[in-house]
Amino acid sequence: MSTSYLGAAPFTISRPVSHKGARKSVTLAGDATLTYRWATYLKIDPGGAGRNITLPSPRAGGFFRITNAADADEGLVVADADGTVATVGQNERCEFFVEDGSWTFDAIETIALS
Repeated sequence: MSTSYLGAAPFTISRPVSHKGARKSVTLAGDATLTYRWATYLKIDPGGAGRNITLPSPRAGGFFRITNAADADEGLVVADADGTVATVGQNERCEFFVEDGSWTFDAIETIALS
């Protein structure tokens, strides 16, 4: 049993948690503007060129994990209305989240895609 981070009384999750539609693989033909209806975990092939990815307006709990599945040096420039948040290169993954009303990221990690 664990307590929530707000210090509430302990509780138990009594059945498996499901996040239907949480992951999606896409190949882009141009830039993309994300909405909260997109999958949370995105594996993106830029489709032959670097692309711009625009995050939606920040809201509490906003989160995306973006993996760049490019087959060449094709970066994904991830930005919000205030400008670039991070650039995710080939074979890199980054988690973006809303903190204090703004988009930020934790770290960009290099990964091995199969």
